[in-house]
Amino acid sequence: MKLEKGEFPYTAPKGLDNFVYKGQRILRQNDKMPFVKRAFEMKTEGKTHKEISKYLKEYGGIKIGDRELTDRFFKNTVYIGEYTEKNTHIHFSNLQFSEGRPPITLALWDRVQKCF
Repeated sequence: MKLEKGEFPYTAPKGLDNFVYKGQRILRQNDKMPFVKRAFEMKTEGKTHKEISKYLKEYGGIKIGDRELTDRFFKNTVYIGEYTEKNTHIHFSNLQFSEGRPPITLALWDRVQKCF
Protein backbone atom coordinates (compact mmCIF):
# COMPACT_ATOMS: atom_id res chain seq x y z
CA MET A 1 0.00 0.00 0.00
CA LYS A 2 2.83 2.42 0.77
CA LEU A 3 4.43 1.83 -2.61
CA GLU A 4 1.10 2.58 -4.30
CA LYS A 5 1.19 6.02 -2.64
CA GLY A 6 4.74 6.66 -3.81
CA GLU A 7 6.30 5.91 -0.43
CA PHE A 8 9.47 3.83 -0.17
CA PRO A 9 9.32 1.69 3.00
CA TYR A 10 12.64 -0.10 2.47
CA THR A 11 16.25 0.84 3.12
CA ALA A 12 17.24 3.53 0.66
CA PRO A 13 20.16 2.89 -1.71
CA LYS A 14 23.46 4.75 -1.43
CA GLY A 15 23.05 8.48 -1.88
CA LEU A 16 19.44 8.52 -0.69
CA ASP A 17 17.71 8.63 2.70
CA ASN A 18 14.19 7.76 3.79
CA PHE A 19 12.43 10.35 5.88
CA VAL A 20 8.91 11.10 6.97
CA TYR A 21 7.32 14.19 5.44
CA LYS A 22 3.68 15.00 6.16
CA GLY A 23 3.13 11.46 7.37
CA GLN A 24 4.65 9.80 4.30
CA ARG A 25 8.01 8.04 4.03
CA ILE A 26 9.67 9.53 0.98
CA LEU A 27 13.21 9.73 -0.38
CA ARG A 28 15.70 12.57 -0.41
CA GLN A 29 19.23 12.97 -1.64
CA ASN A 30 22.05 13.03 0.89
CA ASP A 31 25.64 14.23 0.70
CA LYS A 32 26.73 11.05 -1.11
CA MET A 33 24.38 11.53 -4.07
CA PRO A 34 26.79 13.70 -6.13
CA PHE A 35 29.27 10.82 -6.02
CA VAL A 36 26.60 8.33 -7.09
CA LYS A 37 25.65 10.60 -10.01
CA ARG A 38 29.29 10.90 -10.98
CA ALA A 39 29.60 7.09 -10.91
CA PHE A 40 26.74 6.89 -13.43
CA GLU A 41 28.51 9.44 -15.62
CA MET A 42 31.80 7.55 -15.32
CA LYS A 43 30.07 4.41 -16.57
CA THR A 44 28.94 6.24 -19.72
CA GLU A 45 32.49 7.51 -20.19
CA GLY A 46 33.75 3.94 -20.41
CA LYS A 47 35.44 3.82 -17.01
CA THR A 48 35.89 0.33 -15.58
CA HIS A 49 34.01 -0.88 -12.54
CA LYS A 50 37.32 -1.02 -10.70
CA GLU A 51 37.95 2.67 -11.44
CA ILE A 52 34.40 3.62 -10.42
CA SER A 53 34.59 1.59 -7.22
CA LYS A 54 37.91 3.24 -6.33
CA TYR A 55 36.43 6.70 -6.99
CA LEU A 56 33.38 6.03 -4.82
CA LYS A 57 35.51 4.81 -1.92
CA GLU A 58 38.17 7.51 -2.18
CA TYR A 59 35.97 10.56 -2.71
CA GLY A 60 32.48 9.57 -1.61
CA GLY A 61 33.27 7.28 1.29
CA ILE A 62 31.08 4.65 -0.39
CA LYS A 63 32.57 1.20 -0.12
CA ILE A 64 31.23 -1.11 -2.78
CA GLY A 65 33.00 -3.81 -4.71
CA ASP A 66 33.44 -3.35 -8.41
CA ARG A 67 31.39 -6.49 -9.04
CA GLU A 68 28.47 -5.12 -7.03
CA LEU A 69 28.19 -1.92 -9.05
CA THR A 70 26.01 -3.51 -11.69
CA ASP A 71 23.44 -4.89 -9.24
CA ARG A 72 23.47 -2.23 -6.55
CA PHE A 73 23.98 0.95 -8.51
CA PHE A 74 23.52 0.72 -12.20
CA LYS A 75 20.45 -1.56 -12.13
CA ASN A 76 18.76 0.01 -9.09
CA THR A 77 15.65 1.67 -10.50
CA VAL A 78 14.98 3.57 -7.27
CA TYR A 79 17.44 6.18 -8.60
CA ILE A 80 14.94 6.96 -11.39
CA GLY A 81 11.87 6.81 -9.15
CA GLU A 82 10.78 3.25 -9.89
CA TYR A 83 10.68 0.03 -7.89
CA THR A 84 9.59 -3.54 -8.62
CA GLU A 85 8.45 -5.42 -5.52
CA LYS A 86 10.56 -8.54 -5.19
CA ASN A 87 7.83 -11.01 -4.16
CA THR A 88 4.86 -9.88 -6.27
CA HIS A 89 6.87 -8.36 -9.14
CA ILE A 90 4.45 -5.42 -9.19
CA HIS A 91 6.11 -2.36 -10.71
CA PHE A 92 5.73 1.07 -9.08
CA SER A 93 6.85 4.13 -11.02
CA ASN A 94 5.76 6.91 -8.71
CA LEU A 95 8.32 7.07 -5.91
CA GLN A 96 8.33 10.48 -4.26
CA PHE A 97 11.44 12.57 -3.66
CA SER A 98 11.70 15.66 -1.50
CA GLU A 99 13.47 17.36 -4.41
CA GLY A 100 10.42 16.71 -6.59
CA ARG A 101 12.21 14.45 -9.07
CA PRO A 102 14.51 11.42 -9.02
CA PRO A 103 18.25 12.08 -8.78
CA ILE A 104 19.20 10.21 -11.97
CA THR A 105 17.59 11.42 -15.18
CA LEU A 106 16.08 8.93 -17.59
CA ALA A 107 18.53 10.09 -20.27
CA LEU A 108 21.53 9.24 -18.07
CA TRP A 109 19.87 6.00 -16.94
CA ASP A 110 19.32 4.92 -20.55
CA ARG A 111 22.91 5.74 -21.52
CA VAL A 112 24.20 3.63 -18.61
CA GLN A 113 21.94 0.71 -19.47
CA LYS A 114 23.25 0.71 -23.05
CA CYS A 115 26.75 0.12 -21.64
CA PHE A 116 25.81 -3.41 -20.52
